[in-house]
Amino acid sequence: MIEIKNLHKYFNKHKKNELHVINNISVKLPKKGLIALLGPSGSGKTTMLNLIGGLDKQNKGQVIINESKITKRNFLKRDKIRTLNIGYIFQDYKLIDNDSVFDNVSLSLKLLGVKNKKEIKRRVEFILDKVGMLRYRYRPAGMLSGGERQRVAIARALVKDPDIILADEPTGNLDSKNSIEVMNIIHQISKDKLVILVTHEQKLAKFYADRIIEFNDGIITKDYKNEKPEELDYQIENKFYLKDFKNNIKYQDKGTNINIYTNDTKDEIKLDIVVKNGNYYIKTYNNFLTEVVDESSSIEFIDDKYKKIKKEEIENTSFDAENIKHKKYSSIFNIFSFFIKGFEKVFNYSFLKKLLLAGFFASGGFIMYALSAYYGTIIINDKEFINQSKSYVLIENGKNKIKKYNEINSLSPDLFKIPGSSNVQLKIKLNTYYQFFISDPRIQGSLTPIDYVNKKDLIYGRMPENKNEILIDKLAFQNMIKRLDEFKMVGIKSAKDLIGKKVYQTSIDEFTIVGVTNKTEPSIYIDKSYMIHLLSNNKEMSSDIEYYEGDEKEIYSYDLFKDKMNIVKGKLPINNYEIIVNYNDRYDYPLNKKIDVKINKNKLKVVGYYKPIDDMDYFFTNDSTILYKYIPKTKNITIYSPDNNEAINIYKDSYNVKSIYDIDKDEFIKGNFDKNKATLVVSIVIISISLIEAYLMSRSSFLSRVKEVGIYRAIGVKRVDICKMFIGEAFAITTLAGIPGVLLSSYILKELSKISHLQYVFVINSKVILMSIVIMYIFNIFVSLLPVINLIRKTPANILSRNDVD
Repeated sequence: MIEIKNLHKYFNKHKKNELHVINNISVKLPKKGLIALLGPSGSGKTTMLNLIGGLDKQNKGQVIINESKITKRNFLKRDKIRTLNIGYIFQDYKLIDNDSVFDNVSLSLKLLGVKNKKEIKRRVEFILDKVGMLRYRYRPAGMLSGGERQRVAIARALVKDPDIILADEPTGNLDSKNSIEVMNIIHQISKDKLVILVTHEQKLAKFYADRIIEFNDGIITKDYKNEKPEELDYQIENKFYLKDFKNNIKYQDKGTNINIYTNDTKDEIKLDIVVKNGNYYIKTYNNFLTEVVDESSSIEFIDDKYKKIKKEEIENTSFDAENIKHKKYSSIFNIFSFFIKGFEKVFNYSFLKKLLLAGFFASGGFIMYALSAYYGTIIINDKEFINQSKSYVLIENGKNKIKKYNEINSLSPDLFKIPGSSNVQLKIKLNTYYQFFISDPRIQGSLTPIDYVNKKDLIYGRMPENKNEILIDKLAFQNMIKRLDEFKMVGIKSAKDLIGKKVYQTSIDEFTIVGVTNKTEPSIYIDKSYMIHLLSNNKEMSSDIEYYEGDEKEIYSYDLFKDKMNIVKGKLPINNYEIIVNYNDRYDYPLNKKIDVKINKNKLKVVGYYKPIDDMDYFFTNDSTILYKYIPKTKNITIYSPDNNEAINIYKDSYNVKSIYDIDKDEFIKGNFDKNKATLVVSIVIISISLIEAYLMSRSSFLSRVKEVGIYRAIGVKRVDICKMFIGEAFAITTLAGIPGVLLSSYILKELSKISHLQYVFVINSKVILMSIVIMYIFNIFVSLLPVINLIRKTPANILSRNDVD
């Protein structure tokens, strides 16, 4: 039973063109019978039907269906009430044209939670047989005639066994024959259910309806029990009653029997008929239309006179609904089916729509390119910038540099310190090859005390066994091999090939590389005693060293060269600022006299003469004096601290102390950002264009399916199921088109990254690829749902553009 209380409905409320379509209507309707709503166009009949069926929302009042209020309920409960209780028959059928007759009807059962395929088949075939459409069950709905489509719409409404059938102009698009057949079906249904019929055909309403309610300007003007006439005078255009024709011309001759029926004696009948091979060939004249009437024709010849439809012919029939009893409301999609449906939908795209997939393919490629370029800019690889050991911290040195150095040293005597930068260049001996005899290839690295390396850090070779054996880190080799291709020409292709090679600085002993570490820092690990000498003699790496005019002869530590000389007079330079000079220079540099060369403002004192074993002419002093000579030429003090925080905590209160690793990283990021600012902008633009492209393509696909969404909502499909349907399709599109685009782009970029100058331009790893794929899925699903959500928030009537007031 339906009860309507004080119902109001406005269109364009509070606007100049406001229409009060339903004006304070109250009415009760029984549990069964055929109720016809009559009235002129615009009187509010269809609007009333939409309000009862939950396709539209009222402004005021209540609609109560079987003691459940359909008004003032949230959309979920309203959908449930109308799906379980109401079947809707639309004037324009509202079928999914690409689906078969069977699928259109079975959809109603799936809404009710029927999942057993055999049960669905039994019920659908039962109801299709009842409406005379069983033989067309596998035919696409779009290939049916108007009358056939309306029968399918009736079957869809009936298969779920609703208590109420709402029929909105069900005969409006049908010919007279189909109109009568449809009305007969509706009349049968009304024997057991409540049928509310909106129609303009008063003859049909008067003959079939049990009750008639007349509308005008949004109010009920009449409501009465219909006294059905005994007969219906309803001429069916496609039925030709032969005995009603005025003239019947017969021609019979030797097996030929021709009957001609006409109403006009003036008709001139002229035909040529050829019978051949069991076929009739007819030629007409006078431009008459010729139609062959056979079993497939809509025209029917009846050898009788026209008779009105008798009341008793339709009264003794009923609709048996026992085979379709079901009362449950469910989702039509589970987690698997909506993905499967999505793929099926994409596979069945038209050719033009499949071309859109190329756009999603390109979009996936662009997103991968943009992300890899973006991360190539913001993700910093240590190998790109690190040029000293990660364990070094730096303190800026100002005035009174030696005094400051001593102060800093006294605060942490256990931490190893060097003035200036730890970077040096060592020459590699390649003179075993004639073409490199005069070559000067060098390896550059950060001098690091060998005390802080242990055997587990090695990847090749062994630990040093004397002071002239050193280790080199793999990163230092990689930096070298990038700069100098000549190493590959002599067989040095990997860091392992360096083992056994000799390196040196001019005038200083050779060192042998005996092992390779992999600590991801470009270090050369050496005995501490050599470090200050190598650094002070390292003019090539002079960015942190200030060299002054007046530096005449080189000054070296006596300890480094004691095996290459003999003291012939005087003593060793034990004290600071003491030197020994070549015996040949004894006249220029008198013994025990100070000379004009100064270190730390102290003149050097000659305390002895030496004779070299080979051609060597330097000043020699002790290690402390070398240190004092070097300190004033440096800008900073570098401290080795395995834990950077330890050194920073010691000096932070008194000095400006920073991790060299952090300093280099910050400078690289700043320079890299400035250098790659254009790349970042391009990446952002490409991602934006790709996402906009995906949105436009999704929207284009969606706009072609607004009618489909409206139909689903009108027949009771849940909003969430509509969303699932589009999620499944977006998932399928992304899987079939977007992911291949991402993977192809990642492969191309990976190959490009093998080019040395593009090595760090793109970041291609599983994380970036996965992120690109996730972005594709999330965005495609989001953009596919955005217009859907905006649409399904509207009532089914609005979605179907049924804002009329008829």
